[in-house]
Amino acid sequence: MAEPLPWDFCGRAGGAVVPLARAANLAVAEDAAAEGAPPAALAKTAAGAAAPAPRVRADFAKTALWAPRKRLEGGRAVFSFTLPDSLTTWKLMAFAFAPDGRSGTLTRTCVARQDVMLRPYLPRTLRVGDRLTLRVRLSNATDRPIETWAELNRADRRAVSLPPKGSAAVAWEVAAPAVPGTQTFEFATEGDAVRFEVPVRDNRVEVEDVYPLTLVDTRPVTVAVREPTVF
Repeated sequence: MAEPLPWDFCGRAGGAVVPLARAANLAVAEDAAAEGAPPAALAKTAAGAAAPAPRVRADFAKTALWAPRKRLEGGRAVFSFTLPDSLTTWKLMAFAFAPDGRSGTLTRTCVARQDVMLRPYLPRTLRVGDRLTLRVRLSNATDRPIETWAELNRADRRAVSLPPKGSAAVAWEVAAPAVPGTQTFEFATEGDAVRFEVPVRDNRVEVEDVYPLTLVDTRPVTVAVREPTVF
């Protein structure tokens, strides 16, 4: 473009990094692995009482906004959108085109984070009857030590000490359900909570038999097929 567009993607409010957007045709996508959710500040009362339960983060979409055909008015276009729940570095990519063939591009990044962040380590799938160790890492983004806790499925709370700019891991022993379906895992700490659903598959395996056939004319051919074998 002849003049740079007035891009304003990230600003600050209350000490937390928050998303703002003014752009032309643009896409906003996650620039790193999902680790959390939209920015939120930890809150405590003046007496030091525990803050209300945080909103549970469950939307970990990789793309926050895709707007490929936005017409600019006076060289400007305004977009409003909500970031998914990943605490990570987000990237904005914008491409603008003029009728006379001129074009312009822009790339910006924006960090969504919280003072204390949860990052679970989960398998993609489970099998019926599996026993496993679930781990979650708590990260402290502040310059002060934090005494907090972590719990799984609103039970079995564990005390956790987080050093400044450091992290700590917590583990639980769990078992998969006895029938196929979905198992929900909800991890929580003071100021953050995440929920994931993991599919539970049957531990039996169906084996398919293949029967090669050679047809030399139009006469019917009869093939004896056995019942599928399941282990």
